[in-house]
Amino acid sequence: MINSVSFCTDRRFDSDFLTLSRLLTPTSTVGTAPLTNVTQIRSSYNRYVTSSPPRKAWKREIVLGNGVLYDLGAHLIDQILHLFRNNLSAFCTNPHGFPTRILGMLHDERGTSLPQSRDATEWGKSWVDDGFDIFFEYAHPDPTHHSIIVHLTASSASSRMPQERFVVRGIGGASYVKFGVDPQEAQLLKDVYGPGKPCFGEEPEEEWGELTTTDVQGDWEVKRVRGEKGNYARYYENLIRAINGQEPLGVKPEDAADVLRIIEAVAKSWKEGRWVKLLP
Repeated sequence: MINSVSFCTDRRFDSDFLTLSRLLTPTSTVGTAPLTNVTQIRSSYNRYVTSSPPRKAWKREIVLGNGVLYDLGAHLIDQILHLFRNNLSAFCTNPHGFPTRILGMLHDERGTSLPQSRDATEWGKSWVDDGFDIFFEYAHPDPTHHSIIVHLTASSASSRMPQERFVVRGIGGASYVKFGVDPQEAQLLKDVYGPGKPCFGEEPEEEWGELTTTDVQGDWEVKRVRGEKGNYARYYENLIRAINGQEPLGVKPEDAADVLRIIEAVAKSWKEGRWVKLLP
């Protein structure tokens, strides 16, 4: 279980996440307007997996720690915590980037587990999840200011291409929509490009996200946002330099522990059917 989460942090170097981080950085500009005053963020890892795959994946074995929440969910959670520790820290006084409260729902969309799958107490015992919906509320320290609602979602029964990745909405007519996933894994599997090659980690132009803004006259403007180049190697390069005392460690072991705390809170929320708060 710990191993599946401890490597979640290299996804901070996905092309799509690096691009969103740039758009949310207070000093960044895209044309005439950055993505500011955010009210909602939806982050998704969706895919289509048949109910009867040609071989049974080890991830579907009925063991606590398997399932999509501990797999893809760990990446989505870590990315959001990272954003609220850095880019959106004005909305979060918690040093870990934890939300004010959490609501979680786990699914067995394809019905590939045992009949007890509708029983929340049997999660990890007679079934494992293949999808989820998680809601974080980040209440602004100023009670007169709006909160940010984060929706993390994953599905194994999403039959569309390209899949939705990010939807971000903000007050003042700014929004950002992104389809398609980071290309690095596919490039490595197909042996098209490798680390160090000029095109490695670059998104195809047709999958660049769209930033929508309005001007002072209320006219809409839609701009394609060139994706940042993804680079998982940055995680390992930093680790080597940190071991040699050349720079601070960028991804700390405590970050993986924070992800586990969130996952446990999500499970608690779903089993008890309520919003939950994390203790300081």
